[in-house]
Amino acid sequence: MDSNTDLIAVEDIGSVRRIILDRPKQRNAQSQSLLQSLDRALQAAQADASVNVVVIAANGEHFSAGHDLKEAQEKRSRFSVEERWQYEQEHYFDYCMRIYNLPKPTIAEVRREYLEQARAWGAEAAVTLDGDEIAGMTFHHVADTVGGAEVARAARHMQRAGKIRTVATLPIPPEGLPTEPEFMFYHADGERLARIIEDVASGKVTMPVAHRLALSDAAEAHRLMEGGGLSGRIVLHP
Repeated sequence: MDSNTDLIAVEDIGSVRRIILDRPKQRNAQSQSLLQSLDRALQAAQADASVNVVVIAANGEHFSAGHDLKEAQEKRSRFSVEERWQYEQEHYFDYCMRIYNLPKPTIAEVRREYLEQARAWGAEAAVTLDGDEIAGMTFHHVADTVGGAEVARAARHMQRAGKIRTVATLPIPPEGLPTEPEFMFYHADGERLARIIEDVASGKVTMPVAHRLALSDAAEAHRLMEGGGLSGRIVLHP
């Protein structure tokens, strides 16, 4: 079966279902339609008994530029804190958790050439979990979003005083690790989010800002992020 669903291409190779982000001219920026199409495609793969493995891939030079900031400005710039929280709960957190909880092996098709790109942008180290790069390396801490035995393999190279924090539902085997993995969970709390926003606005909580740009300059913000080397966040304002 080869088919297209909105901004997602779907391809079956034997029992492997490839779900492909197909918005290359926009660098596969995650619009609401793309996220909804991806979610539908994943649910269809889960329900299809002929599919044993799911691969999430992308057409074009970029896997994804992240959220579609231009669409966010056009459609959601006047959202209240509660409305924004509800939108992000459904389209970001809930969709991601359905990927985590998919009862079939799910793989992100990442290109190895991105390792060299990360190093060129100033990363101290860039490794793949299935490669030999981690041999002889030492990590201070491990922050995980994947889970499983491959993460445990990397965590064995962690300093004894370090911590392993994960949000993945796939367990990290604890055998041979210097410390027990700790599961971090997400709790939707609109009042707490509002307090955090107030603390940032008042200066009680600060963060470095590299650039302040208008929302109409979202494309420039993407260019700066992809260029790397930033010493702080990029802030977009109306």
